[in-house]
Amino acid sequence: MESDKTAHAELYSELAGSLLQDLQEKANQVVSQKAELGPIEAHAALGEVYYAQGKMIFTGILVWERVEICCFSQPPVMSTTDVWGVTTAIGGISWGTYKFSVPFSQLQSLGDLTVQITIIAALVTASFWKSGTPVGTYIGGGLGIGTAFLGGSCKFVNGSC
Repeated sequence: MESDKTAHAELYSELAGSLLQDLQEKANQVVSQKAELGPIEAHAALGEVYYAQGKMIFTGILVWERVEICCFSQPPVMSTTDVWGVTTAIGGISWGTYKFSVPFSQLQSLGDLTVQITIIAALVTASFWKSGTPVGTYIGGGLGIGTAFLGGSCKFVNGSC
């Protein structure tokens, strides 16, 4: 049973890292083709990636979800935010991996981040953006989730949930 959890955690970690790198490369391609958009923010440049296990807890219905974003990083960071969109999810919990291009200890200094969350059955993906630049991802699996396409903003603070 424990080896299954480890295998799932490794898979989520690899997928989250690939998603973050893909988002950053695509953002760089767009900026290189459209110079008027300006440069990619330095804090999101391709380079070192920081990862942590964590969870997302969902409560809501119809067009709204309250999401607790919990990173089991050192130091632990979290956010509680309301996101809006199309959802049939009525609540649940997802466990997975966060990957960011900035250390978790510096997330609160970024201020408000745009967050986009997609839930399809038990698979949850999220991307975190600062000023149009991708800075982080989350991929996880869960129970009692549903289907949703949500967006909003979040701000990380030190602490755990």
